[in-house]
Amino acid sequence: MLHQLIKPLFFLVTGILLLWLLVRQLFGPNLRKKFSPLWKEIVIVLFLIYSGCVLFITMYPVPMTLIKTVGNGNINLVPFAYTFKGLTTMPPSTKEQLQVFYLQNIVGNIILFIPLGSLLPLVSRYKNLVNILIAATLSSAAIELSQFFLRFAGVYRLVDIDDVILNVSGAFIGFMLLVILKRIFTKNV
Repeated sequence: MLHQLIKPLFFLVTGILLLWLLVRQLFGPNLRKKFSPLWKEIVIVLFLIYSGCVLFITMYPVPMTLIKTVGNGNINLVPFAYTFKGLTTMPPSTKEQLQVFYLQNIVGNIILFIPLGSLLPLVSRYKNLVNILIAATLSSAAIELSQFFLRFAGVYRLVDIDDVILNVSGAFIGFMLLVILKRIFTKNV
């Protein structure tokens, strides 16, 4: 299923890079004053690419699995109810497949927001953990709400509170990694 995303993601990333180069050419001197160190500009471009990829991955109507999920209407508002129900009521014939599906879902949702926790403090005024977690919660909730409304347009997506919890956990991990890396690099300088 993921192979269906590679080509569109390539064009999305290429488009973002070309747009940034165009903006840089048009507003070059002003941008260089605002983002004087080159690393800041690189981090901003990485954040734009990351944001575009997250929107694409979460909104693009490609089912990530062939496995039908448990539940009614593919909307879960009870934390970890889907995951727990899926792991405990799986038929023996699909047990291994479903375990892989739930593991991919858990790990994927955490990994998806690790860059947000690491990059957002570098490109915005939000520098502390509370602000990063609030931004992650609002971003993830906005994605889930969008997926809910896209269902009415025929776009296949599961709406799940677990995704919000796991995404925020990923942002927390990303922020902690940034803090650790900053301490390592400031000690060595």
